[in-house]
Amino acid sequence: LCQLRPTKWINDKIVNMYTQLIGEHAAHGETSQDIIVFNSYLWNLIGTWRDKHNYDPEHFPLRHSKRKIALLQSHLIVIPINAKKSHWYVIAMNLREKTSIMYTSLWSYNISYQQVEIAYCQAEVDMTSWRDIALWQENGCDCGVFAAQYLESLSQDLLMFEFTQQNIPYIRHRMIWEIGYHK
Repeated sequence: LCQLRPTKWINDKIVNMYTQLIGEHAAHGETSQDIIVFNSYLWNLIGTWRDKHNYDPEHFPLRHSKRKIALLQSHLIVIPINAKKSHWYVIAMNLREKTSIMYTSLWSYNISYQQVEIAYCQAEVDMTSWRDIALWQENGCDCGVFAAQYLESLSQDLLMFEFTQQNIPYIRHRMIWEIGYHK
């Protein structure tokens, strides 16, 4: 939890603890929509699949799991990504609206990373007619906190985010409490 001190980089462990809390809230009906939140290690799984099998759906890591059924029945699929261990962002795929949205703190971030997530989902869901929407914010050192709050906001079906850069110190303290007390 020391990673949540001001100006500290948030690692996968912190983000995954937070996604686990959101997933537990969703499983108990405490979120306002049917959501699946993957942990940040999915990115590595997809990268391995891409490199070894050239996007072949037959070799996709979750292809034969029960998770595929849940994916097709959910409203929102959310994936936090620690790209190259240098930047956090979130991909949200809304199955009802047929949109894929990338939430990132760097306006110039390389969109090609999004293509890997799209390839993953196309192995699971037909996304040929979907549109992409990119939303940006202005901050680099707090991108992990922003990513965690995007996850939280999306799980509550909030279309407008109710936090800004000025809220980040408070949000870091709140995240320490939420993770520490498993709330």
